Amino acid sequence: VDVEASDTAGVDMDREEEHASSKVERVQPPPYVQPRKPEGGTTSDGPSNVPVGAMVRDMGTQDDIRGGKEKYARNQADKTHDKQEGNKRNDLDNVQERKHARIMLGMRILQWLLGLIAFSVMASVTGYSNVKSFQYLLAMGIIVFVLNLPLCGVEWFLIGISYEDEEREVTRVRLYRSMPKINVIYDAIVSFLCFGAASAAAGVTSDPPPGLTACNGGCSDPRAAVAMMFLLAFALVGSLFLGVAKLRKQMAEDAAVLPVSTKGTSQAEAVWQHNFTVGFVLRTFQWMLALVSFACFLSLDNNADFSAIQFAIAIGIIIFIVAFVLMGFELYGRMQNLEYLPLGLGSWLGSLALLGYDVVFALLSFGSACAAAGVTSLDCSVLPFKCSVGRAGVGLMFATWFFMWGSIYISYKDHDKAIMLKEVS
Repeated sequence: VDVEASDTAGVDMDREEEHASSKVERVQPPPYVQPRKPEGGTTSDGPSNVPVGAMVRDMGTQDDIRGGKEKYARNQADKTHDKQEGNKRNDLDNVQERKHARIMLGMRILQWLLGLIAFSVMASVTGYSNVKSFQYLLAMGIIVFVLNLPLCGVEWFLIGISYEDEEREVTRVRLYRSMPKINVIYDAIVSFLCFGAASAAAGVTSDPPPGLTACNGGCSDPRAAVAMMFLLAFALVGSLFLGVAKLRKQMAEDAAVLPVSTKGTSQAEAVWQHNFTVGFVLRTFQWMLALVSFACFLSLDNNADFSAIQFAIAIGIIIFIVAFVLMGFELYGRMQNLEYLPLGLGSWLGSLALLGYDVVFALLSFGSACAAAGVTSLDCSVLPFKCSVGRAGVGLMFATWFFMWGSIYISYKDHDKAIMLKEVS
């Protein structure tokens, strides 16, 4: 009986152990899944039925989820901040663009009015068709009057456009990118032509020869037209400076997005190197042409009786002297293998001064040639000198003006490089 009882108890214990092991197996959680409590629970002082590895994996997963949420929140905050800053910059750019458009519109309206007054007054002069310089002034007034109308329309469109209109945003951006280039080209060409027209007419009205029909009873009306044309030329120069400033700003913004490896001193050196040989040749031509030009004007009989001829002589002498000095600088730099012009002319301030000289005297040489041409284009029978010699001097002064443009280009590139090197340093 005892044996049977012990055997029965052993069998029961084996069944209980098998049952317990099957329960533990049934509550085993799959990998990376939150474990569940076994059916019936566990005792307070008994061991846990959840494996340690599953708990560690579960805690790591929760930490990753929490870290991802924090990273996402930081990214969203950064995006919101960048968007706000971008909106502020866009608003500031829109305000500046509108301001620039308003200024340009005011300049264009002023030029339009001056052109209208100039050609209207000249058209009212009796016998203006007999004087070529008066016809030239009349033509330039009409050209400015006609061409400034569409330019005014564009500036008005840029001022009145709504920046919230996405459909017209592309048109606005294209106009703002292209208008500075158009304005610079237009103002540079037309300002020279208007200054030449005013100078040519002034050469006649300052000392009108006897028998000039257009100045019978005084030259008050032609002189008023000349004054309006000079004001128009200066107004065009003002809008030219505004356009150049806007264009340089755009170029700086475009350069700011270049890779860092393309910036620095290497970029400045790769962009431009001063060519002393070309500079010397240009200054030599200016020196020779200015010399022969003012010599022709000096050889005219009674040249002191005409202010336009005296003006051309003075400009020719100044260009002759300055070109001779600059020839020496170019030659010295070529012989010494220098990278820049000596005596500080290659610095930011020196290159700016040289650029200013070239621009100003290019304008004055063109104006003096036009002024002398206004006199020599008259009927030679009323002039006290040989027209052929005077016209030769005019042609040589125009040639001097032509070679001044080459020096303007070199001086501009020198100044641009000096700015880049200054920013790098």
